[in-house]
Amino acid sequence: MKRINTKNLALPIFSIFILFLGIQAFNFYFNINSFGGHEWHTAEWLIHYSHGFIRRGMFGTLVYNLPFNPDTSLIFLTYILHSFYILYLSCILLIFIKNRQNNLSYLVLFSPAFIFFHISNLEAIFRKELLGLLALSLVALSYSFKSKNIVFLFALFIYIVGIFSAEYNLYFLLPIIYILFKKKDINKTSKSLALAFPSFLYFFFYLRHINQTKEIPKLICESLYKFNYYESFCSGAIKWLNYDINQTLELTIEYYKTSDYSVYFFYFLVSIAPFFFTNFFSKNVILLLFFTASYIPLFIISIDWGRHIYMYISTLTILFFSESNKKHNLKSIYQKIFFYIFIFLNMPYFAGSYKGLLSFKNLSLKFSFLFDTDTFSYFLENYVSGLLYLFKAITNYVS
Repeated sequence: MKRINTKNLALPIFSIFILFLGIQAFNFYFNINSFGGHEWHTAEWLIHYSHGFIRRGMFGTLVYNLPFNPDTSLIFLTYILHSFYILYLSCILLIFIKNRQNNLSYLVLFSPAFIFFHISNLEAIFRKELLGLLALSLVALSYSFKSKNIVFLFALFIYIVGIFSAEYNLYFLLPIIYILFKKKDINKTSKSLALAFPSFLYFFFYLRHINQTKEIPKLICESLYKFNYYESFCSGAIKWLNYDINQTLELTIEYYKTSDYSVYFFYFLVSIAPFFFTNFFSKNVILLLFFTASYIPLFIISIDWGRHIYMYISTLTILFFSESNKKHNLKSIYQKIFFYIFIFLNMPYFAGSYKGLLSFKNLSLKFSFLFDTDTFSYFLENYVSGLLYLFKAITNYVS
């Protein structure tokens, strides 16, 4: 009997998985936005500049000023972010296919700190790092096409919207510039400047208005409450805008005192360990030192360690996938060990515990949605009807 090559099965399985994940992601976001949104997952996308400059306000400005009624605006938000997510997943697949991979690549593809992080955390899908990851993926993928400069311009647009919508998207600046130089782009200097200029511009606006934004969150809240959104709509992301760096530190330190974060070190080590079996780190020492050091402040001032590890590992994974020259395949025994750990490893946003880290229960919960008929019926019922509703609203406005 001919032996089945697991490599030939891995990519189709992963493709099917992200198809189901895309369906589950739409269901989750469509559901919360159909009932007035959410204080974090929706509200952070609606922070806007109508009352003056404030950090994280660009994307919300675009949505807030749409010529639709409030409910239609939330439906538009659902579809545009879902489209970005599907585009991001498609970019990952194309980067993987169009570059030379080794057996480690097939293992990292299923890492619990990469796309599989979303199985346990659907609410992590539509957070604003999606814009930064999409921009990074587009730049990495652009070298597979003749029209790479056009793809770069689209990535640049996404990056600019990303940093003015969430400052932590600045973490993707260094990896993007790294790709430009690694690929020996003849326009690398001009492209790097095109990325750096809006990044410095963001700091200019932020520092200029840092003492002028105390009342703006309250005004934003009032402007959104008139739309009859979720009753606690301003209790999350918008409320957090009121806190300065000292208040943020006080809140996070207090949270660290009452929560066990030691589990994240194990989660991080397991997720990053496969890379040590390759020459990826030794080839990119300077990048990794600066990139890793830059994350330290983020872990200090924020409690969402699961998300930050996801951002960090996803960035390294995309860079690794985009390299054509890969050496040091992982031995079969190590590959199997890591794979078995990967499929059980479960990590939420924050407040993780060793008790729930590795168990058959977590595994069954992760994949139960694949066999849930309600998932498909909900998607089929709402995706097309919602799209038709949005199309009708747009045509009515145009006419």
